[in-house]
Amino acid sequence: MGQTAKEEIADNTKSANDSLSKQLTYFASQLGEREVKFRELVQITHGRGYHLLLIVLGLPFLTPIPLMGFSTPFGLAIVFAGLRMGFGKKIWYPEKLLEKKLPRSFFPNLLKFTITICKIIEFFSRPRFQFFHNAVLFQRITGIMILFCGLLLSLPLPIPFTNTLPALTIVLLASSAMRKDGIIFLIGCLSFLFDLIFFGGILFGGMEIFEYLKQKH
Repeated sequence: MGQTAKEEIADNTKSANDSLSKQLTYFASQLGEREVKFRELVQITHGRGYHLLLIVLGLPFLTPIPLMGFSTPFGLAIVFAGLRMGFGKKIWYPEKLLEKKLPRSFFPNLLKFTITICKIIEFFSRPRFQFFHNAVLFQRITGIMILFCGLLLSLPLPIPFTNTLPALTIVLLASSAMRKDGIIFLIGCLSFLFDLIFFGGILFGGMEIFEYLKQKH
């Protein structure tokens, strides 16, 4: 006898909990190629904590070319999550952000494309040095680093890798917290330091160019 739609969804949810890649596959199938509100993304990841939501928000930006028009709202959503996470608060988003619409097929297609990355994370990550995630101090530090990466991601810079680097750090830190992997946490910290150096170089270079143009005039 065939399953009802509710039973089928329940089975899919159960299997989706097996691994991050399966969860993302399930999410992509639920979203479909249609216009989606940010509210739906939050609802789909409800009950799985900040970590999965942050990974889902960060994965689409692991591309060299900045996704202008999308990085700002997604980055601000990550900022908000990082802030709440840093202070140990539950997920909450303002109504205006929840009503933000994602273009038809944009997010589901990128979500499917990034499932391979999740499989790589799952292959390399496992519970190690769990004291990094059990200590409140490191939980706060993780939230603050994710907050800053969200700010960097939200900057509308038409420069290659300005989305990629902060998004990678977000995915690493969120993955380390989800998998309780202290090694990936340390890699995420190194990635965060590289982000600061990279964006610091952009800032310094921009100031040098500005001074040069100013002197020319």
